[in-house]
Amino acid sequence: GTKVLPTAELSLEGSEAYLLGDLNQGVKLITPVLNVTRIHSAITSVGAIRKCLAIATAYSSVRAISGGKQLLKDNALHVAELAKASLTYRALTHFVFSAVLLLGKTECKVATEEESLRLRLLTPAVKAFAADRASFVMEECMAMLGGLGYMEETGIGT
Repeated sequence: GTKVLPTAELSLEGSEAYLLGDLNQGVKLITPVLNVTRIHSAITSVGAIRKCLAIATAYSSVRAISGGKQLLKDNALHVAELAKASLTYRALTHFVFSAVLLLGKTECKVATEEESLRLRLLTPAVKAFAADRASFVMEECMAMLGGLGYMEETGIGT
């Protein structure tokens, strides 16, 4: 289920305000903050995948199958599923941290115009793609634990 998430409405009527930049350029001014939050979200997705992979891998080392004759880690089908999840994790890590590199260069004002444009294109894409793939891999890792994977105590769902 969904965890409770605190939300609020904020009314600014009658508040004093100061113009921080050129009029009608608010989105342009807030873009650096949006870039940071989007990349933070993508990094969180990659971190969640890593955690789930660690849980699934550790479980495969102790879970006996085939009437106790074999560990799950020695089952070729299970190893193939772990490898697919690991490949997604590694690819996303490279993708996300290439965006981090561009963000750093842009913030330090050493990025080329092409790199700045690439960052502008990549940040929303990397956030969306990482979240989408993380959800899929986390679900796969849950399935790798069998019925136990859907229990909150495993650490995957938290």
